[in-house]
Amino acid sequence: MSKLLKYQFRQNATSLLGALSILILIQLSLLLYTPGGEQAKAYTIMISVISYAAVCILIFVECIRGFYQSLKLPSRRLLPLGPLAYMAASLIYGLISQSVLGLIALAQAALIKHRLPHHLLHDAIASFGIGDYLAAAITGLWMFVFYCMVAYFLVTFLFSFRFKGKIPVVIIAFTLLQNVPSLIEQELFHTPVTKMTQYFSFKLYESDGAGSLTVPVNFPLKEWFMGPVLFELAIVLVLLGVTLWLMKHKVEN
Repeated sequence: MSKLLKYQFRQNATSLLGALSILILIQLSLLLYTPGGEQAKAYTIMISVISYAAVCILIFVECIRGFYQSLKLPSRRLLPLGPLAYMAASLIYGLISQSVLGLIALAQAALIKHRLPHHLLHDAIASFGIGDYLAAAITGLWMFVFYCMVAYFLVTFLFSFRFKGKIPVVIIAFTLLQNVPSLIEQELFHTPVTKMTQYFSFKLYESDGAGSLTVPVNFPLKEWFMGPVLFELAIVLVLLGVTLWLMKHKVEN
């Protein structure tokens, strides 16, 4: 599996390092830029969040692409590796890359907290403790694992069956797997509808007549937090079992 993991990093090194370099340049530029109006400040934060989200999506796409390409390898059946190794290599690459991205965000937060007292986000970040950072990291990585497991299942499904109209079926299945669990969680645990608002809440701009800007940030570890995670863990285990079965009995045959 170590060879598969090294292959993942070699294959994606250029795009990943390039994206991280651009991200750092964008964040440094935004730290040096001091917007004048409240709306300009809101746009500054929005650009910062979008740049991080773009790199997250890139890492996700690279993980799924790596898994997809591993299923296409003609030599895959000759390697003494089980189906889990291909999935694990892709997922470990993604978790390591996302952790590096998190360290960049942590360094930026520390810089704002200790060196930039007049920054727009200083008051919000100053209230964060170690538990908040740890909770943000755990839930962010968990969201990544959940979405990857959904994607692994759908990619394996594509390789397992031959019939017309597979792509529309996969798109519908992806939509259902993203939304139905969230709706069930909302009914069972009274959580927000989407996983992103369930774990993180950013209100970038609010007009109250005076044009004030508020940036409340809500991290997890609430009373209902463990319920949705256990529910999603059950879904992940089911998807893992079905994906491994398909890889062993359908894809490899």
